[in-house]
Amino acid sequence: MLEHQIPPHLKPIRPKTVSAEERKAKILLGIIKLKRYHELSHEALEQVMKMACELSK
Repeated sequence: MLEHQIPPHLKPIRPKTVSAEERKAKILLGIIKLKRYHELSHEALEQVMKMACELSK
């Protein structure tokens, strides 16, 4: 097994009890980091925001 693969018998680290609000907050934080550290253009940032909105539904 490759070192980056997780054995199937292990449980995921993130429990499924994480609230939807917390997941959305983490998505937004990731978008802010993308904008700050990778200097996304406004068009690319808008596209990322649209994808995040789709995923958060």
